[in-house]
Amino acid sequence: MKKILLIMVVAVLGLTSCSTVKKTSATAAVETAVVQYPVVADLDIQPKITRTASWGFSLWGGLSTKERIRNLIADMVEESNADILLEPQIKTTRTFMNLGGGSVTITGYPASFKDFRKASEADLDALQKADPRLYNLSKKKK
Repeated sequence: MKKILLIMVVAVLGLTSCSTVKKTSATAAVETAVVQYPVVADLDIQPKITRTASWGFSLWGGLSTKERIRNLIADMVEESNADILLEPQIKTTRTFMNLGGGSVTITGYPASFKDFRKASEADLDALQKADPRLYNLSKKKK
């Protein structure tokens, strides 16, 4: 009896159909852009500094070289009380057949932003000369 009931349930389930609902939609291409007037700032550049970080073999791998570089740059910026490290020169060395140990040496110029201001006509002309693809805002009618 249980076998017949099971066969009937399987047959009923087999006879029912699964349906799919098809949905379509259409979207129109909308081009948007954020346009803002350029802002420029002066940089207070400090003397060049060099820092090295070394590490040994780690059974579990430790940080990647890229993470170590980012951490060392962050430490250099923080200890110099700067906002950015300009022109960083990075040298990495791997030891122990590239299985774990190594060092990274970074040299750069810590710098701080100061005097944020709206770009002047001269600043806009300089931006245009630096990258001719930029729209020349200095020629735009006000």
